[in-house]
Amino acid sequence: MMRRLSTWLAVAIPLVLGALAARSLTLPEPRAASSYSAALDALLSSAPPRWVIVGNSKAKQDVNEAQLAEELGFDGTITPVVLNGSTAPAWYAMLEQRVFGEGYRPELVIVYGQLGALLRDRVLSDTELHNIEGLAEKPSPILESRVFGLADGAVGRAHQRAFRLHDAAVTGLRERWVETLFGPPPTEARAWAAVYGADASVRSTGNTRMVPGEATTSAASMSEGAAGTTFVDAILRLCHGAGARVLFVRAPVGAQVRSRDDVPAEVEAALYAHINAAGASWIDLHAIPLPAGAFRDDFHLLPEGAAVLTAALAERMLAADVAHGGVVRATPPFRASSVVRKGTPPGITVGAISALKERACGWRAAVSGLEGLDDEALVAAGLGLTSPFIVEVDGEVLPGGAPAKDFGAACAGAAMMRPGEVRVSTASGVAPGTLTLRVTGEPSVTDAKGRTTWWVPPGTTTRWTFAGAPPGESPRVEAVVRAVTGAAATMWVNDEAVPFTPAGRVLRASAPVPAGEWRLGVQAGSDSWLVVHSLAAIGSQTSYVVGGPWAETHLLQARPKFAADPAPKQVVAVEEGEGLWRIDVPEWAPLGDDRTRAVAGKRCSPVEGSDDGSDFAKATHATLAQVRAHSGGVAHEGGALWVWRRAAQAAPAWLRLNPERSCIRGGKYFPGWLYAGDVAAMTLASKRLGAHPLGIDSLAVDAAAFGGDVSLDVVVRKRVHGGWEEEWRGAAEFVEADGRGGVTLRINPPLGVEGKREVELRVSGGYLLAFDVVLSESERGAAAGP
Repeated sequence: MMRRLSTWLAVAIPLVLGALAARSLTLPEPRAASSYSAALDALLSSAPPRWVIVGNSKAKQDVNEAQLAEELGFDGTITPVVLNGSTAPAWYAMLEQRVFGEGYRPELVIVYGQLGALLRDRVLSDTELHNIEGLAEKPSPILESRVFGLADGAVGRAHQRAFRLHDAAVTGLRERWVETLFGPPPTEARAWAAVYGADASVRSTGNTRMVPGEATTSAASMSEGAAGTTFVDAILRLCHGAGARVLFVRAPVGAQVRSRDDVPAEVEAALYAHINAAGASWIDLHAIPLPAGAFRDDFHLLPEGAAVLTAALAERMLAADVAHGGVVRATPPFRASSVVRKGTPPGITVGAISALKERACGWRAAVSGLEGLDDEALVAAGLGLTSPFIVEVDGEVLPGGAPAKDFGAACAGAAMMRPGEVRVSTASGVAPGTLTLRVTGEPSVTDAKGRTTWWVPPGTTTRWTFAGAPPGESPRVEAVVRAVTGAAATMWVNDEAVPFTPAGRVLRASAPVPAGEWRLGVQAGSDSWLVVHSLAAIGSQTSYVVGGPWAETHLLQARPKFAADPAPKQVVAVEEGEGLWRIDVPEWAPLGDDRTRAVAGKRCSPVEGSDDGSDFAKATHATLAQVRAHSGGVAHEGGALWVWRRAAQAAPAWLRLNPERSCIRGGKYFPGWLYAGDVAAMTLASKRLGAHPLGIDSLAVDAAAFGGDVSLDVVVRKRVHGGWEEEWRGAAEFVEADGRGGVTLRINPPLGVEGKREVELRVSGGYLLAFDVVLSESERGAAAGP
C-alpha cells in the first residue's frame, strides 16, 4: 500500500507543481501602488485641479504654473502631473489611473514634452516600465495590451522572461503552496518603486537627469503610420471621454540635442492632422528664442528660461482663448527640401605673409575689402564666431574663430580674422609656404555654441525649395535680412523679384506663397555681404525656416542695482487681542496685499518686520482672517500690518520695505517693486545684447501703479572710452486708476549692440509693481517710429 502511495505521489506531485508553475506564468502580474502614486494622489487631493500639466520632468522645470495662471487671468488650480524620465505611455497611465481614475475631472489637460517623447508608442526602458506598473492599480486594456504586453528593449524583454521563469520555478511553487495550506501569501510587490524618490519625482525637486528612454528618439519606438496608433490617440479619447479639452505643447531642448527631437515630415503631418480632426490644440514652442544660458542642461530650463517660455505659452493661449474653449490648430511646419547657393563668391587677395613678432608660432597676411567681417565684429554684432571664410595653409584647412591664446607658443594650428588681416598659427611651428582665403561653399555656418548664420556673399543667391502650403493655408513668406556690408538685395519668389524695404541695415520683404512647389531666393548685390536673419511662412501659425521670432532681453532678470536701500522705521504695535497685534502704516496702505491682489492678482506686499531693527523677515502674505484664526503669521491689509505672535513673543518694533523689491524673497522672480524715488541701474554686456543682431528699437513695460500715478524715466547709456555716454532717453506714465497695463516706447534710431549698455529706471510719484521690462526689436513688420 505504501509503495503504491509513494509511486502515486512521485507522479502526482511533479504534475501538480508543473501545473502551478504554468498557471503562475499565465496569471497577470499583481501590482502594488508605488510610493510615487501615493505622493501624486496626495498632491491631487490637496487641491483638486481644474487644469493639469502632464509630462516628464521638463513639464515641471520648464512651465511656471503660477505665472501661467497669472498671465491668463486664471484663478483655478493648475497641477503638474509629472514623472521623471517618462514618455507618452506613462503620461497616459498617469491620466487614466491617477487623475480620471481617481474621480478628478480637470477642464483642460496640457500635455507638455518633446515631440519624440509624445510619439513614443511603446516603452523602451525598464525604469519607465516599472514606474507604469506602480501607477496601474486598476484594470486597463490599453496598458495591458500596449505596455505590459509590448514592453520593448532587449533589457526589458530579458528581464521579464527571467523574472517570470524565476517566479514560476521558485516564487510560484513556494507561495502557491503556502497560500493553499496557510492562506494568502505576503504582499506581492511586483511593481518596483519609482527609480526617483516619490515626492521628488512628483514635485520634480530630485534628480532630473533624463533616462535613456527620454533622452533619445528611436524610429522603432514611434508610429510611422497613422497618429491613431500612438498614445496621442489614447490620450485624446481618454480626456475627451471624461469631458476634458486637450492642449499639446512641444517643448524646446538644447541646441546640442535638438536633432534628436526631429521626426520624419510625414509622421509630423499625420500627427497634426489627427490632432486637428479631434478638435484638440497644438502649440509648438521648440524653436522659440530663449535667453543665453536658459538651459540647466541639454533638456531642462532654468527659472529665467522657464519665465520666457511660460510667457510665450500664455501669449499663444490668450491669442486663441484656449482657457475658454478656443482651439489652436496644428499646422505642419514649412521645411525646405533643398538649400543651394547659386553664383560664384568673389575671390579674395591675400598679401605677403609676415611673422607676428609677439607670437612664436603666429603669422599674418593683409586682406582688403572685408571690413566688418572680422571675428570680433561678428561677435559684437551677435553673429558669433561664424565667419564665412575658410583659411588654408599649405593646402590644409585651419579651424577658424580661434582665440588669441592659440597664437602663442602652443602652436595650435588655428586661424582668426582680424580687421584688415588674417592670422594663423601652424601646428608645426614652421612658417606657412602658402596662405589662401576663400568663401565657404556652404550656405550656413554654425559655431561651437550652436548658433547658425546664413550668409549670402556678394553676387550670389541662396535659394530654398519648398513643397506646397498645407491644405487650407494661404500663408505669406517674410524674409528679414541684415546687410553686413552694402545694402543691395532682392528676394525672388519663383521667377518674380520682390524688393526689400530698408530700415537702416535691416531689409524686409514679404510676398504670398505660391500654390504647389515653390522657390525662394535671397540675392546679394555685387558689394553686399548679407545675413538672412529670419525666413518665415506666416499663416494660422508662424513657421520659421531660418532664425526665429524677435529676441527679447528682460531687464528685471539682469539683477537691478538700486541707488539706496529703504530705511527702516520704528513702529508701535497695538494689541488687539491675545496674541493679535496691529501696526498702523497708513503711508503703505496702497501696497497692502488686499490692494495688490485686487489689481495684480498677487498678494505682494513688500513690507517686512524686525524685532530689533537688524534681522528682518518678510510678511507671509496671509489674510487677516487667517491671522485672526491663528493660522497665519502676518497680513498687510487696510493700512495696517496684522501679526499673530505666541504669548512669549513680542510684536515687531521695526518695519521697512523689502530692499530686494521682489514679490518672492530672493529677488529672482518677478513681479518686482520700484519704489517712489527709486533709481535702478542694469548693466548689459555685449554678449547679452548680441541676441539682437538687428538692433533694439522697442522698450515695453508691463506694470501697475500704486499710491498715485507714476512717471517712469528711462535712460540708456553706452560705454565709451571708460565712461558712459547717453544714447537714448524716454518716459512712460502709469495711472493708478487704470490698473495693470502695458506701455511700449519706440527707440529711433535703434540702439546698436556693440559694447556695453547701462539702462537706468527712475521712478517718481507713487510705487510701480513691474511685471516685465523688455528690450526687443519692434513688432514683426512694423517700422520703428518716434
